[in-house]
Amino acid sequence: MIMPLIISIFQIIIISCFIFSIASTIRHHIGDSVKSVAFAIIIICLLGMIQFWIAFLLYPLSLLLKILFWTVGSVLFTRSLWKQEFRYEAAVPVIGLALASIVLALWTHLGTDLSQPIETARLRWTHSLPTDNILPFIFVENLRDGVIRIPMVGEWLSSDRPPLQVGLYLLLGLPIGYDMLNYQFSSISFQMFCLVGVWVLTRALEISPRYAILAMVTTFFTPFVIVNGSFVWPKLISGGILCITTALYFTPLHDRTRGDWLMGAAAGLSAAFALLGHGATSFALAAMALTALALHRFGRPNYLLAGFVAFVLMYAPWMAYQNYYDPPANRLTKWHLLGVIEIDSRTIGEAARDQLASTSMLAWIDGRLQNFSWLFLDYDNVVHKTILASEHVAAGDIDAARKMLAEVRVSQFFFMASGLGVIGVFSYLVPLGLILSKTRPLALLFMISSMVWVWLMFLPGSTVIHQGSMLPQLLLISGTIVTVSVFGFWPAAGLTLAHVAVTIFQYAL
Repeated sequence: MIMPLIISIFQIIIISCFIFSIASTIRHHIGDSVKSVAFAIIIICLLGMIQFWIAFLLYPLSLLLKILFWTVGSVLFTRSLWKQEFRYEAAVPVIGLALASIVLALWTHLGTDLSQPIETARLRWTHSLPTDNILPFIFVENLRDGVIRIPMVGEWLSSDRPPLQVGLYLLLGLPIGYDMLNYQFSSISFQMFCLVGVWVLTRALEISPRYAILAMVTTFFTPFVIVNGSFVWPKLISGGILCITTALYFTPLHDRTRGDWLMGAAAGLSAAFALLGHGATSFALAAMALTALALHRFGRPNYLLAGFVAFVLMYAPWMAYQNYYDPPANRLTKWHLLGVIEIDSRTIGEAARDQLASTSMLAWIDGRLQNFSWLFLDYDNVVHKTILASEHVAAGDIDAARKMLAEVRVSQFFFMASGLGVIGVFSYLVPLGLILSKTRPLALLFMISSMVWVWLMFLPGSTVIHQGSMLPQLLLISGTIVTVSVFGFWPAAGLTLAHVAVTIFQYAL
């Protein structure tokens, strides 16, 4: 089984090379590494969505587009190397993506049954997870067969989950055929877009490149990233793209480009792609709008118009698909916002009336308080159990340590502060981020996005990591590194080292 493993690792390298080729080509023309890397991710997502729609309309034609893209991508990569047009800084996040993807893929799958990678990822790190990580692969198979099954699998409709990961895999998966190991490794690299997003965000805040590298390392060795990076339901993709949206609108980069319609279009596209990656992105986008109002942060009319038009043009086709090809389009909306889990024919308005009529104001307020408490739930227990596990290891009782750390990982899967590892302690200190001008927008966006999530999730105790946008966590990591950088490189490096060491201990046994 060594050859499929080598081929799948090669797949990760190819994906990284294509992103590097686009970023390097753009960097050669505009001379800005941060914008070049952001544009490269946006362009890859754009091509992925074009590939998805072509595959939906006429699958054989999508194969021709794939061949064309691979040919052009290979030429751009060769040209960049031959003419030495690449720049070290622009290569850093792409190299980070490649290394992180390979490390996580091998950490998850080496020594396991490579014929069942989806099942391995489902059981590898925490409790037995649902089979959601296979849904994009089944969608790909439906497109390849020329028949979208309704329902697609079990009770899940193809319209229940946005299609960005499907399009990316159709575009970037090896053309020798689609199999689960290739899908798994490719999708891990798509989840690692979160590292690129964090790099773009921290560099857009105008701090030294070495702190951006620390932010990437810290992000990779964060518990919720390890789990959601290998269990490839497409959630971290959206988190990474939302970091790019944040960089384009809430950093000094926006101050310099707020009248540039192209940057406005890029911001609109990145928001659309985040939403096309995972529906919970809507919480973060609502928070961004509120944060922009609070900070009086607005682009000029041409910037805003370009962003709005780009967003609508990219997202409207998927809305049409949901409403007319594979309805209803409101299943997960009713689930999260109204607590209606079972499929029914009611509209959102009808379901809202029924739910509000049957819920007292006191019960609703109690649900919001419970949602808020769940953000920080179990962090003290995670710390305590991790210390106990280290004592068991020191005493030579490895089995007891494993049992203790298994409980730790379950808490880290569900709860935001726990899932942030050592960095989670800073979730209690976010208001301090309002002091620094660089981190003020991030701190405010973190607080508003968290409160929007708490406010809108209807069922009490439903603010668990996998039902959110994952943007608040990535903002906290980026903001923490930026804040600690005020004290110098070594304190920031020390924090990263402590964070990495604790996470490796929690996930090595």
